[in-house]
Amino acid sequence: MKCRVLKSGKLKNENSFWAVLQKTDDQQNYHAFVRTVRVLSLDEELEVPSNVQWQLSGNGNIPILSAENKSAEFDGGFSRNCIFRFGLHKNRTIGIIYAFDSKYIEWCILNIQSFFIYDLEDLQKFGVFRESEDYEQYRDLSISDYYSLINEFVSIDDLSSELGILNTNYKLSDEAIELNDLKLKKFRK
Repeated sequence: MKCRVLKSGKLKNENSFWAVLQKTDDQQNYHAFVRTVRVLSLDEELEVPSNVQWQLSGNGNIPILSAENKSAEFDGGFSRNCIFRFGLHKNRTIGIIYAFDSKYIEWCILNIQSFFIYDLEDLQKFGVFRESEDYEQYRDLSISDYYSLINEFVSIDDLSSELGILNTNYKLSDEAIELNDLKLKKFRK
């Protein structure tokens, strides 16, 4: 199977390399993260082993955001550029966590009373890098190379503009969206 290289680099704090690949199949785009033995040239065409796990890609459009775009220093709730100060994803931005581990964001909304994202609608316009039903397996066993890639980007804005492949069809559960909206309304009163 042929694919092209969207981005490649050396992993931070590791002595290995990575690449994000893209393929088109039945007029649908897919992407995958793979470890490589060298930095690959952009748009290089490769033969890829059949065991690579492909994720559905978005349309490559960078989202148009609402006029309300507060800074990371917002004093109530979180924005996509706020930095997590606790838990599994400490010192990563909300947006990056959403792109790579959206179920964790959903869990925070549903289980932490004071946790809400005031620009959730904008955040969801960016989309996710991967969509998986079995996030816990990746977290517990640390078998996912996606957790290596998560450290390569500072914000979801950077990830979206550099790769432009996030899957915008994915949304948090209705329950999480409704609870987030309720917390936001309560805060604004």
